[in-house]
Amino acid sequence: VLASRDKAYQLKDLTGEMFRYFLVFSRGEQETHPEPYDAQILCAQLLGECAEELRSRGFDVNLLLLGTPCTVTTDAQMLKRVTDNLLSNIEKYADPAARLTILAEREGERLHVCFANRARRELARVESNHIGLKTCERIMSQMGGSFCKYEQDPEFSVELTLPLLPEAEK
Repeated sequence: VLASRDKAYQLKDLTGEMFRYFLVFSRGEQETHPEPYDAQILCAQLLGECAEELRSRGFDVNLLLLGTPCTVTTDAQMLKRVTDNLLSNIEKYADPAARLTILAEREGERLHVCFANRARRELARVESNHIGLKTCERIMSQMGGSFCKYEQDPEFSVELTLPLLPEAEK
């Protein structure tokens, strides 16, 4: 019974990933609705939710929030989709015994958000189709930002960037 339930959850997760991939890649550019947001509030909300969810699942999370006031123009729902994808990947592949860091900071005219962790040793050889990460990359590109992943076994991190609204336009 337990094996059947586990297989059903695996199939559900894979179906969800394929659906997200289809939504982002099948129609070319997905329509976004960018609006200006206080970056400190947006980061506190989105990243705070991620940190709390991960803590509830046994992860040791070091959350370092944006300390500099700034404004970012983005589609909050699409950005939430990106953080949800990352949260799902962290829950599946990250080592809960290792500290996970979520950092938001301003560098020049860009907002940088980084998720850094260590992969579970038993998953080091697991093959992945990276649908979730490809979806994140595509969404960030559509919003005028970027998505980069860095792997140095077993360390893994991703960095999201979004352009900040110039001071004169606020």
